[in-house]
Amino acid sequence: MVILSMLLVVLVIACGCSSGAGKAPLTGISGPPSNEPARDAGPPWELDRIPEGVGEPGEQLYSLAIQYEEGAEYRYELTNDMVNRLPDPIFGQMVTVKSDLTATQTARIEQLDGSGAVILINTFNVESNVEGDEEVAILIQDATAGIEGSLMRGNYDEFGRGTDVFLERGIGLSPIGAQAGDEDLIVGLMGLLLPPTPVTLADEWLGSFDFTAQVGSFFVKVGGTVENGEFPIVYALEQVNEEENYAVIGIRSEGRPTIILALVGDETVSSEMHVLMEGRALIDLDTGWLREMKVTTTVDYSGFMPGVKQVVQSTTRRVSIKK
Repeated sequence: MVILSMLLVVLVIACGCSSGAGKAPLTGISGPPSNEPARDAGPPWELDRIPEGVGEPGEQLYSLAIQYEEGAEYRYELTNDMVNRLPDPIFGQMVTVKSDLTATQTARIEQLDGSGAVILINTFNVESNVEGDEEVAILIQDATAGIEGSLMRGNYDEFGRGTDVFLERGIGLSPIGAQAGDEDLIVGLMGLLLPPTPVTLADEWLGSFDFTAQVGSFFVKVGGTVENGEFPIVYALEQVNEEENYAVIGIRSEGRPTIILALVGDETVSSEMHVLMEGRALIDLDTGWLREMKVTTTVDYSGFMPGVKQVVQSTTRRVSIKK
């Protein structure tokens, strides 16, 4: 979801410069807040009852790894609540647009491959709602249209590191993209990488977020490029409860990618983004599968887009396991 949220901002800003922006019909876009009941929050979140911070460090080591069972299917509900401060694509003044997106995502184990597996990830039941400036709202909804029915296939090892991950259809949806070292693009299963060696409380391990790989291809379509797009994700083991069979993993990432737009001739304009992601994930201690994840992402822009800002709250929660 984090990848998607930053992609939406990039697309809205880039497409907002085009002369045809804002001429599409207002289909499924809300106006001012209505009196409709709030979205069902579902059962209480387990993460909310677990204290934040790192537990008392000790000497016990934990080997966190994903256990795969051929034919099993894990079903998750995803949400993405965004507050965007963006320029109006017609008049240019700053406007605030609030949007939310919900979706269902399944991870089905098609085939075992040593200690890993081939997994098919399907995204469906996508619903979105936008409140605020109608012209920007159109662009946001157009940008999310390709999510419904997206299908991704990949080979994942026992730590959630994916290889040969590709989209069979749609634009995809992933809470966090991650990459390991100088290898080809690697996406953590359900947005999370586990440590490749045993860890104790407070131990950290690294992944990386590749903004260029995730968003660059979309930006090229509107004549743009991305520089300094890869920055580390720091994971940390914060809590372990063997009786309740869970581990809590902290997530933090910060980077300053630069987006560049081509103007007439050889002229270009650029803007630096300050991206900060912070959150926690709850996993099954015995199987390594994700139960819940909550991540807050803040994106501030400078350069030719001063004052543009986005705050995103993304959640992932497992709702069923079918074997």
